Amino acid sequence: MFAGSYQGVTQTVPLAIYDQFASNFPAALALSAILVIVAAALLASIKLLGGAPQPPI
Repeated sequence: MFAGSYQGVTQTVPLAIYDQFASNFPAALALSAILVIVAAALLASIKLLGGAPQPPI
């Protein structure tokens, strides 16, 4: 097992990008774009929802 990936069973997105990089570059770019969009959406939603409450000073 390497980084949570069992061959033929599970695969993380970064490992999928790495696997596709040499053989299918457009797929690697698409996976990278999806990962960036998910990260941006998560950060935006945390920002819009207020994030963690700050303790009073």
